[in-house]
Amino acid sequence: FLSAFSLVALSALVTSLSTHFGSADINLLRSWPLTHWRVFLHKTREAGYHASWMVALMLLPFLSAMTQIKKLDWPFLVLAFVAFVPFASTATALGVAMSAVFAAVFPKRRMKEFLSVLGITIFVFVYAGVRLTLPRKLMEPDKLEATLEYVLYLQSPVASFLPSRWYVGVLNAYMAHDWPRLALSASILLGAAALGTLLLFLMSRFVLTPRRWSLVMEGGGSDLRVRAPQSARDDTSAASTSLWKMLIQKEVRFFFRDSQRFSNASFILAVCAIYLVSIFRLPMDTPQIRNFLSFINLAIGLFVIAALSLRFCFPQPSLELPYSWIIRVSPMRTSQFLGAKLVFNLVFLNVLSAILVVISPLLLGTDKELIPLYLVAALCLGSVLAPLSLAVGSAFPKPRFEHLVQTETSFGGFLFGVLSLVAVALTLAVFASPIHYFFQVNYLHKVMDKYDYYWLTTLGAVYLGICLASGMGSWWWAKRSWNNLSKSMVA
Repeated sequence: FLSAFSLVALSALVTSLSTHFGSADINLLRSWPLTHWRVFLHKTREAGYHASWMVALMLLPFLSAMTQIKKLDWPFLVLAFVAFVPFASTATALGVAMSAVFAAVFPKRRMKEFLSVLGITIFVFVYAGVRLTLPRKLMEPDKLEATLEYVLYLQSPVASFLPSRWYVGVLNAYMAHDWPRLALSASILLGAAALGTLLLFLMSRFVLTPRRWSLVMEGGGSDLRVRAPQSARDDTSAASTSLWKMLIQKEVRFFFRDSQRFSNASFILAVCAIYLVSIFRLPMDTPQIRNFLSFINLAIGLFVIAALSLRFCFPQPSLELPYSWIIRVSPMRTSQFLGAKLVFNLVFLNVLSAILVVISPLLLGTDKELIPLYLVAALCLGSVLAPLSLAVGSAFPKPRFEHLVQTETSFGGFLFGVLSLVAVALTLAVFASPIHYFFQVNYLHKVMDKYDYYWLTTLGAVYLGICLASGMGSWWWAKRSWNNLSKSMVA
């Protein structure tokens, strides 16, 4: 019954987003001479009906089986479904209240992304909990007693303040013919439903007021904070802010305001978290296996960095293309405009790559001497892909697209994908050599001579030179391509 209460509350939260803010008749009802509370309560009843009827059908076989096993009469089923009404009303009130708070805090256009991110987060925590607890070990003979004690613990009574406990109290009191306890449990259940109704009234009075409801229906943002009017002091502070700082702030705000980018970044981070949890439980017995898997992990991390650059960095010139004439006529140099994007891309890629290539070797139990080498490889690749994405994106933009994914599947996206794969392969080939020497010295007991050190020094210098030349060439290519592109758009 606790699961049924949670299902009704969660379903009411999701359903109320449609009944209160996406229903076709909501504008008509709000235009009639009806009070705000009556419209809100009508939509709450509609959300409660849609949220609870399936749960009631799910409980019907369970209650029917209980009636047959306990040899009860048909009034037991009637009492169960009568008591289900305040039980479901309490859960519905809780779900609608949470929905009202979310709608008042988050804009309507971000609600879907917020719920998707919340679902992804819950899935990651559930997966990590199952993966880390290793449930297969619960069936081992020496741990069977602890498993049975855990099952008995789950079957023990829950907290007395939960509505599911009061609902079960009504049923148990009827089966025991304890009429005073039945009246007490039913009174508590009805009182909880009354408190839920009072909570909805307070929500409609102070949180989701008529003005805020109108803002949410129009797609506006939160009205919980009262913003001060603009004044001359704001103009002075804006004028004192440097152009470079404003451009960086624009990139950060644009990243968080773009719903597709934010939800996709959350999904990628969730996949990375699942990957880190999975490699933490890999069976590794020897240091050789752990260090070898750490190099495989480095390859996977570099491919993830390339995919992130294609998804988040490459489409930026195409997204800015419709507004290129504003940038062209403004007193702003191309190096300043693209430089802010370059700094944001460098920080974004290098921070994520550092997290991937540092945390995952630690979870694998890799030797500490290899982690700085992996970090240098990831930072070098991120520093190459950041300007390269701007260069290819400016040279081969996608002027018209319905979805952001279409920019990645264009010719420019294909070209950048090929170049990024070449950069990943070159990085792996270069850093495989010092890792090869590490295995020979530590496990084959080979002594490195001066020619080996010369070879590693020359290889590192050549690779750094290639990275520097690639970065400078990509930066020059990006500025020239964007200037030509903006001139053509203005013309």
